[in-house]
Amino acid sequence: MIDAQKLHTFKQTGLGINNHYCYWDCKISIHDLFSKFKSIRVLSLFLCRNLTEVPESVRNLKHLRSLDLSYTDIEKLPDSICLLYKLQILKVNDCRRLEELPTYLHQLKNLCYLEFLNTRVKNVPPHLGKLKNLQVLMSSFCVKKSKELGIQQLGEPNLHGSLGIDELQNIENPSDALEADLKNKPHLAELELHWNIMVNSSIESTKAEDVIENLKPPKHLKKLSIRNYVGKQFPNWLLNNLLPNLVSLVLLGDCESCQRLPPLGLLQFLKRLEMSRFNEIVNIDADFHGNNSSSFISLETLKFS
Repeated sequence: MIDAQKLHTFKQTGLGINNHYCYWDCKISIHDLFSKFKSIRVLSLFLCRNLTEVPESVRNLKHLRSLDLSYTDIEKLPDSICLLYKLQILKVNDCRRLEELPTYLHQLKNLCYLEFLNTRVKNVPPHLGKLKNLQVLMSSFCVKKSKELGIQQLGEPNLHGSLGIDELQNIENPSDALEADLKNKPHLAELELHWNIMVNSSIESTKAEDVIENLKPPKHLKKLSIRNYVGKQFPNWLLNNLLPNLVSLVLLGDCESCQRLPPLGLLQFLKRLEMSRFNEIVNIDADFHGNNSSSFISLETLKFS
């Protein structure tokens, strides 16, 4: 008989046929679980589909270092989770009903990894920049017009992996985009920039140009996608070939005002290039292939439409 009071690790590790994860239905109530695991260090309820809430009693897990609630049906995290001062890892990936994170996560001084990929969470808890060792993985950020929920929120977190930034038309002052400080996030590998022209069909082209110029990505970026960009020219960081490590570039949607293409042929590692609806482009010349005999040396996939 296991003494749950002394248990340090509780994880769901079963694999199904062909190494696909099986859904696991936890038979013990979540309240009983938290009341019994007084000494737990690592708790994974990964794929516990019948888990819809995390009770306030989570505060009792004083020794918890790692908490994985990925692929559960939780809708929120209680504020009491911010009392787990020894917590180092928090994962809520693919929690499709989760819409927000606790405001005071920055109080978790030992937090090193925060992952919320593929959730409904569209904004970042404030003051995460105070946690100097924290790495953040998030899949999307929705820009709001208010400063509290604006593009400036991206300035503090140490972002890793991929990020999509939506509703860029909500940036009223292009200088606010500078505060996102994307260029100084070296671990950001994939970036998508998206304007929603369905919401605002009268986006100023010059404002869009200033916004995208100020959203310069880190030079190590591997994949870039730009959708519904209404500017007449691309930012200098594309025109001057300042993203030399790109392997994928996708330019889609209503990019109908662009009059000049960047010298994409100079991107030595570019494997995929996809472009659509560039109605103002009337010819493809050296501006595009880079006036170089060794243009597009790595290109594998090319799509024009």
